[in-house]
Parts: sequence; structure tokens; C-alpha cells
Amino acid sequence: WRMGGQKVIIDTDPGIDDALALALAVASGMDVVGVTTCHGNGGIENTSTNAKVMMRLLNKPSVPVHKGSPHPLKTFTVAHATHSGETVHGSDGMGECRPP
Repeated sequence: WRMGGQKVIIDTDPGIDDALALALAVASGMDVVGVTTCHGNGGIENTSTNAKVMMRLLNKPSVPVHKGSPHPLKTFTVAHATHSGETVHGSDGMGECRPP
């Protein structure tokens, strides 16, 4: 399945899962023309760095990455939450194995 050059801007919080989503978007033929990042699976600095690293690894270093909100726009309480983005995705958002 190929997207045939469909232009997209991806809004994401790259931890391990969204790093894979970025790779799949590029591999599917989507024309990723921009990436925006937000707080989520890690802090805004980590998610932005992760997006830049992924775009470089996917041979798309010229795709602009722009930081979005450093905190949730809306919060809610999840009953019995036992983990956070950092406990799942590590302190760097990439399971402590982000490529240089």
C-alpha cells in the first residue's frame, strides 16, 4: 500500500511508538513536509530531538521539525494509572537507545 506522494504534516510525540509511525509514513510513500512535536511520551525537548533524529535516519533531514506545546493542552485523571510516558519509553523517549 502506497500513499503516492500525499503531502502530510505529522503532529507527534515521538517515543518508540511514534518513531515507528514516522518510519512507516515515509516508507509508505507519504511526502512528509513537516513534523510538529508535543509533550507526551517525553518532554518537548526529547520528543523534538527524537523527531529530528528519525527524519535524519530516514534520509529526510530537510523536513522541518517544529516544537509545539511543552505541556498538555488539557489534562485529565486516569483512574489507577500506574505508569507515565517516561516509565514506558525511558527518559529519552526511545528506550534509552536513541541513535546519536
